[in-house]
Amino acid sequence: MFAGVEHLFTEVTVTQDGIGYPSLRGAWHGDTVKVELVVDTLTMRQLPVLWMLVSVLRPLPVRTPIDITLRPRTSDIVSAGTGFAYEHAVPAGWPADIRVTTPQPALPLLEELDEFVELLEQPTTKGLVIAPGGVRIVHELARGAVGQHRVVRRPKFQAVVEPERLTALMQVAEDVADRVHRVGAPMGTRA
Repeated sequence: MFAGVEHLFTEVTVTQDGIGYPSLRGAWHGDTVKVELVVDTLTMRQLPVLWMLVSVLRPLPVRTPIDITLRPRTSDIVSAGTGFAYEHAVPAGWPADIRVTTPQPALPLLEELDEFVELLEQPTTKGLVIAPGGVRIVHELARGAVGQHRVVRRPKFQAVVEPERLTALMQVAEDVADRVHRVGAPMGTRA
């Protein structure tokens, strides 16, 4: 899955636990990046989805995680904010089918992220998480093969992680992290 992208990183390690999909960790542009693959077979009446979670790990000046989930469903296994207690209004101009949640009542300054609405409008984007430890983008890498799913109800994916796609996602995550740094400490603190 990662053979075509390992060259993008320094200090790269690929690990695999049991029969799960591998994950990659490496250095890119001075940041630590983690790429994880997660299979979602819980959503009823839909083909299984292979999600790619791309995280740029660096300290950020936010006090509480901010989870932005597109097309939220109760069965979302890749949404960090499913259990967060506070839901916030979405700024004008953002996609309509979106949920913004935080575990604490502080209202994030979402309008500071308006330049990233294009990411949220992409049908392959499932979520964006901004937390004290970095930025994560949840991206649909592949959908399961119809025939395999109908016959044996097991996911089969014909996918590899492409350098262009991964680089674009890492760049956006890095840009979001840079933007949060420019905004400063108030990012997750407006009451």
